[in-house]
Amino acid sequence: MKLRLLAAGTLAALALTAGAASAQDITSDKGKMSYALGYRAGGEIAQVLSSGEQLDMATVMKAFQDSVGNKEPAISPEQAAPVMQALQNRIVAKAKAELEKRAADNKTKGDAFLAQNKGKAGVKVLPSGVQYRVIESGSGAKPTQANQITVEFVTTLPDGTEVENTNKAINGQAPGPVTIRLSEIPMPGLREALQMMPAGSRWEVALPGSAAYGTTVERAGRMANQVLIFNIKLLSVGPVLPAPAPQGAGQGR
Repeated sequence: MKLRLLAAGTLAALALTAGAASAQDITSDKGKMSYALGYRAGGEIAQVLSSGEQLDMATVMKAFQDSVGNKEPAISPEQAAPVMQALQNRIVAKAKAELEKRAADNKTKGDAFLAQNKGKAGVKVLPSGVQYRVIESGSGAKPTQANQITVEFVTTLPDGTEVENTNKAINGQAPGPVTIRLSEIPMPGLREALQMMPAGSRWEVALPGSAAYGTTVERAGRMANQVLIFNIKLLSVGPVLPAPAPQGAGQGR
């Protein structure tokens, strides 16, 4: 965030003929719109800078002024295209390399956690590598992939960092249990464990990366190889629901 503010401030400072860097008006609609547009432009520059690229800010500002003034660009689209494509390729390659490094770190730390966790009292290991421990035993029905279920859970990383908690609001959603068709849960390891749980049970379930979001950065991004630990309670097993329609079903060509 500091880098984005710095870049936005640099553009603003270069643009103001009086040399003052403070916004003149951010209360009126015009002022808010002006600031938002300037901040967005600064954010795009900051994104490039944060990737390690070097920019000539005086040239950036000259191009900005030429564009605002509807002047002909100093370089042609044919000259700009290969340079910008090369920039995009470098940014993508660097981002992927960083994700690959993170995935490798996730695997190293995750494997160490799982090796230690499986030795704890009460922990059982499934052929998929999923580990679970019964905290509270339930006596209700066990769900199938087709059942609607209601659960509450806390998800953490091996270091204890909390990822999600149904008792806390998130992204505008009110806190509380989650009701979902079991087959729609994106993590295969969690689907596997839930089908073994009688309603009323609370388990601690540790998912290896392969049974969580996956092992490749193309699929899982920052969560590649990430071990996830669920403290999950199966509150109830609901009715069997029809399978979701295939994506695109019913749409015209």
